[in-house]
Amino acid sequence: MYTLTVRHECDTAHRLYRYDGPCGHIHGHRYVIAVSVEAQELDDRGISIDFGVLKGMVRDWVDTNWDHRLLLNCEDVLFQEDRLADEWHAITEMGGNPTAENMAKVLFRALRDFCPPHIFVKSVKIWETPDCSVEYKES
Repeated sequence: MYTLTVRHECDTAHRLYRYDGPCGHIHGHRYVIAVSVEAQELDDRGISIDFGVLKGMVRDWVDTNWDHRLLLNCEDVLFQEDRLADEWHAITEMGGNPTAENMAKVLFRALRDFCPPHIFVKSVKIWETPDCSVEYKES
């Protein structure tokens, strides 16, 4: 079994809805994301998936959905404020709170859905700060 890992970074703002503390306010992070995939076979060149292809898949999805965007819980009252929508043209609605845990799960499932059939997503690890991370896996 081969495990390949690529890393990507993005700058994203979020707030945790109904959170009593500083993270209940809009703030940002420089997220570091590591995606690991597995493959059992190599092609005739000795490659399971080109690192550039894998990194491009991660980069394209993250940059389209999270980079320089505001992530908000779909129940967040800020969605109702027209002024916020005018000021923040790039809002991504999350099904739940935009925690690192939920972000890792969302990215895992998105990548799983469009990876080539011989490539299996093993894990998504997200560092919200340099010393705090979460890793999501499915069995």
